[in-house]
Amino acid sequence: MLDTLKFKKERSIYIDGTIDQTTATTVIKTINEQRAEAEEALGSYEYHFHKKVDLPPMKLYMNSYGGEVLSALGIYDYIRAWEGDKSMITSVGIGMVASAALFPFLASNERYCYPHTRFLIHSVSGGVWGAAKDIDDYSRETKVLIGYINEIILSRTNITKEYLDEISNSKIDKWIGAKDAVELGICQDIIR
Repeated sequence: MLDTLKFKKERSIYIDGTIDQTTATTVIKTINEQRAEAEEALGSYEYHFHKKVDLPPMKLYMNSYGGEVLSALGIYDYIRAWEGDKSMITSVGIGMVASAALFPFLASNERYCYPHTRFLIHSVSGGVWGAAKDIDDYSRETKVLIGYINEIILSRTNITKEYLDEISNSKIDKWIGAKDAVELGICQDIIR
């Protein structure tokens, strides 16, 4: 859960535990509030979604084992809309950035981790029951999500399609340590 009150003055957001719709809404609201406060402090009282002004950066601290993919992608899309070519939010991995948690982490242009942070990439999993048509629809939607996920990983890291295919085809969890995460472009550096 997010502790927005304690870290508001520090312009920090903490995501830990499961990423779900509540987490996504809280992260987005916190980004909006902190952005609006910074704009007001800089003398800009108008609130525009795509207004590009130099604001003090925020930090997004991640220690999560993942959760709902669509909620994580919602956070990713929202941060990317703000980031553009600037670095408005810096991601910091602490402990574990696993599964769906990887996407909000990758949304930032500046990404760091601590020496013992572990990242997890694995093939998409889920379950469905019901009528054959519903199962077929779910299968098609899962393929669409896999496309989104692969596109994000390939565009935001140095991971190759072959490496990603190997993970997907092996159906095993791929744990990545901090040093390898830097080499793979998941983060830029290790905080020591």
